[in-house]
Amino acid sequence: MKKDKKSVKSILIAIIVILSIICTISIIYNFNGGFYYSRIVEYYKILGEGLEININQQGTEVVACNFSGTNLLNTDIKQEVTIKTADIQAPLYLRAKTELIGATMQENIMFGYTNWVTSEDGYMYFKQTITSNEKIGLCKYVRLSDNNKLETNINYILAFIVEASTTPFITT
Repeated sequence: MKKDKKSVKSILIAIIVILSIICTISIIYNFNGGFYYSRIVEYYKILGEGLEININQQGTEVVACNFSGTNLLNTDIKQEVTIKTADIQAPLYLRAKTELIGATMQENIMFGYTNWVTSEDGYMYFKQTITSNEKIGLCKYVRLSDNNKLETNINYILAFIVEASTTPFITT
């Protein structure tokens, strides 16, 4: 009977020690930013590299690229962005915009293809529908406005957002 109590007691002590070690490691890992950094999305594309947005149903798709704050403002920067559809069931209407993450102003311009119309609501609208297994161009160039106050020691993210819908968008 005493041996059973001693073995149960030693097993419980071993479990407590193991759980304490795991808890300590977890706290240290979290304190060093481990759990936070594992959730951050890394963008392996740099502003100027070609990007492709794949659409396989209605909804929103986003691709992004990094650039440093030393970028020239109000200058045309070559940025080829294409949209490719998979086997979609119905023709889709498209609209797109850019968002500069990390900056306060959002006066960025995409251009280069004539089948897109710029609207006052900040979006560009595709003049026609896109069907299954098609590839179209969204932009060839971007221009970051002078109103953006970019710092040279900070990296920024430029996101290209495309929304696809089976019904036409209401434009303003």
